[in-house]
Amino acid sequence: MSEVDMGRVSVTLPVETIRQIDEWAGEAGLKRGQFTSVALVIGAKVLARQLVPERFMDAAAWKGIAEALGVDAAELQGRMNAKS
Repeated sequence: MSEVDMGRVSVTLPVETIRQIDEWAGEAGLKRGQFTSVALVIGAKVLARQLVPERFMDAAAWKGIAEALGVDAAELQGRMNAKS
């Protein structure tokens, strides 16, 4: 397994939120740090898909949208990626 460069992120949360995270982590059999690391990555991906969905679409999705709009898929993808 290759090593990955790691960084550190610090967040401040309400105590009640931390208690809830601790509960969820315990139920999952994880430590708080493990749970929050995974949750942060998953949450960030979910949020990014909502904010800039065009960055997460595959070629088939672009083709389907382009066909529905009657335009070229590559041109549509280029225009959408240029705006973000």
